[in-house]
Amino acid sequence: MNRIKGVIFDWAGTTVDFGCTSPVSAFKEAFRRAGIEVTDEEVRAPMGLLKRDHIKTMLAMTRIAQAWQDKYGAAATDADAEKIYADFEPALMAVLDRHCDLIPGILETMEYLRQNEIRVGSTPTTGTDIRPQKAQSFLGSFFCMVTGANRAARLSRAQKSPVETFEAHAPTTA
Repeated sequence: MNRIKGVIFDWAGTTVDFGCTSPVSAFKEAFRRAGIEVTDEEVRAPMGLLKRDHIKTMLAMTRIAQAWQDKYGAAATDADAEKIYADFEPALMAVLDRHCDLIPGILETMEYLRQNEIRVGSTPTTGTDIRPQKAQSFLGSFFCMVTGANRAARLSRAQKSPVETFEAHAPTTA
């Protein structure tokens, strides 16, 4: 008996966009719009956090915090982080289609999971249900549920975990 019942994949860097170049580009653009140039290394350091937390973490980095202080005469606030976040999603949408090649081996992985009746879900990088058209055309039939990380967090606060949400939306057959 297979003990694994389901797998939930992130999109960027896991199924598409080897190297997570689309969120890096979007973070750099969002910070540029705020008047602060950031490096790829600074953007990559907090990868894996929710995007709002990622932005707040970057704003707390010594060099970025000093650049903000120099430009605006004060430390960045939560409201500043929200403004950057508001620029992040449109910036991501603008570059997404350029960064959606499938990661080598993902189709074979999905087929293996399907053949072994392991349910597959996904969560995109942002709080919205973004699935690049190119990737969706290849992978869409493999996924039984898609939810954004921020949406999953809201569901969790409402006493529903992402796993419960996954089980509620997953088909009963592979």
